[in-house]
Parts: sequence; structure tokens; C-alpha cells
Amino acid sequence: VYSVTGAVRIEGSLRQLYAESMGGRLDVAASAPSVRLKTAGGAIAFRGGGEDVTISTVSGRIDATAGRPLRARLETVTGDIHFAGGVERGGSLTFQTHSGAVNLGLPSGLDAEISVATFQGDITNGLDPRKTADRDLRGREVSFLSGRGGAQIWVRTFSGDVILRAR
Repeated sequence: VYSVTGAVRIEGSLRQLYAESMGGRLDVAASAPSVRLKTAGGAIAFRGGGEDVTISTVSGRIDATAGRPLRARLETVTGDIHFAGGVERGGSLTFQTHSGAVNLGLPSGLDAEISVATFQGDITNGLDPRKTADRDLRGREVSFLSGRGGAQIWVRTFSGDVILRAR
């Protein structure tokens, strides 16, 4: 599905999902093995599932509730990222923004290696409060093992805050 300025709403269970809008909002409540959502200036709301999920926007906000993907990559240049979900064992989640905040609601008891870095923002670790961010010339960083590991979660932002919380 392609749109230049209008909002797009997609619902259902699909074999493949690709939606792109230049200036409109994407509102997706659907599941597909492969999910690709992209905007230049619109917000993206995703509620659904998929094995391989990629969501990207230049200046919009991303709100995603995504079950337990095997692979997910959420990126924005100037918008915030809000994610609620887990990750399959052996899978990976990547969150990247230049000047937006990242807020992750992850399952308590998650088995993953987690790495978070921000240059100018703050890191709030509600998953393991004993692991606090170290600050040096490269910004703030925290890495830790949650549970037994098995999955990888990376969070990178230049000037946004990062919040990790159990849900």
C-alpha cells in the first residue's frame, strides 16, 4: 500500500505487509510473517505480529505493540519510539533514533543480552535497576544480561532518553 498524504489503516492477517506513506499516518492492526512500514513525515502505529518487522520514519513517532518477533528493527530520525513486546529466543530487536526518546516495555523474566547507548540523553533501567549507565566522553552506556540471554536487544540514540521497563 502506498500513499502520498492520506492516512492509511490496515487490519487483518496477511501473507506479507508493506505500507509506505510520504506524509500520512500509518495505523496498522495486522499480522504477517514479514512486516515493512515506512513514512517520511507521518506517525506509525503498529499492533500485531510478525517474524521479521521493520518500521521506519524520518520525523514521525513510532508506537508498536509487536508480540514476540524473531527480528525487529525500529528507526526514526527525529521521532520517539515506544515499543511493547518481547523477542523470540535467538532473535534480535534494534531501536535507533537520532533525536528521539526510546521507551521499551519488555516482559519481566526476558532472556536477552541488552545494550543501550545515548550520547546526550539519560538511561532509566527499570528491568535491572542495579545496572546503571556509565558516563564517559562517548555518552552514557549500559549493557547487561537479562535472564539466561539468548536474544539480543540494541538501543541507540544520539540525543534522546531511553527508558527500559518491565510490563
